Amino acid sequence: MFEKRQPGHLASIASQVSASGAGTLCTFACRAMRYVGDAHYLTLSMRSVYASALYRDAAATLDDLREAVATLEDSERIARRVFGGAHPTTKVIEEHLQVARRRENNLTI
Repeated sequence: MFEKRQPGHLASIASQVSASGAGTLCTFACRAMRYVGDAHYLTLSMRSVYASALYRDAAATLDDLREAVATLEDSERIARRVFGGAHPTTKVIEEHLQVARRRENNLTI
């Protein structure tokens, strides 16, 4: 069905996605959620990449950062429930969430 990749693979994909590509990622993540469910590895990975593309964009607005944080918080909660706190996917999502929160806090100060 779907091939699992190492969590570090997500970060390399996210770094290559521009803000304009984030909308396309959102569309694919929504489709994945509809077809395989919100707790599937593929859906969580795509949502993480989408949120990472949002917060890594140098021109990200406060709304973009808030959306990234909300998406990552939801993904982290689901990953923790499905995979557990020690799973590599959960750890990667947690790391992305910490960075996104820092970026959001820097913009609100």
